[in-house]
Amino acid sequence: MALRFTTPIGTSLGILQNAYLRIDRYHLDKIQGKLDLHTSIYPNEDMANSASMVFFPHADKTLMHIPYSTIPKGESVQFPSVYSLMLTGSYVSSSFEYEPTGSIRYEEYQYLDSDNEIQTTNREVIETYTITSSIDTTICWVDCSSLSTGSIYEFAYPMIKSIIEETVGVGNVVDC
Repeated sequence: MALRFTTPIGTSLGILQNAYLRIDRYHLDKIQGKLDLHTSIYPNEDMANSASMVFFPHADKTLMHIPYSTIPKGESVQFPSVYSLMLTGSYVSSSFEYEPTGSIRYEEYQYLDSDNEIQTTNREVIETYTITSSIDTTICWVDCSSLSTGSIYEFAYPMIKSIIEETVGVGNVVDC
């Protein structure tokens, strides 16, 4: 699996036609719910298939960028060599604050103290409450269910493709 650029991109090797992006390795952190994808850009399909830096040892993966001519307004944008995807889910939980609004009465009750002696005391009993405010809290958890259907690569390549297409435009990156 790989992604192929159908638009020329500038790299530390110069401008490449039909460059390939491959995931070289990944790290799944189940505690934080984070998937780190380490990628490289290769000059052509043969080098991508061999996935060997031997073919171009002087390439600096961190300097591979899009040439000015392919970006609107003449901007240069660098592709990251590591893409981090969060694998989390969330829901909103509401809690309420109450305020007594009805009658308050006092009851006497008895209990045993630490010396096993009966003690008598009063306690306040509030019989009516009114909700005064609510607080919404977002609860998050790690959710790796999106990876359970198959390969991490099948999950990751479409995600990276959509990130890259935000920069180079839809249709300028294709699946291989």
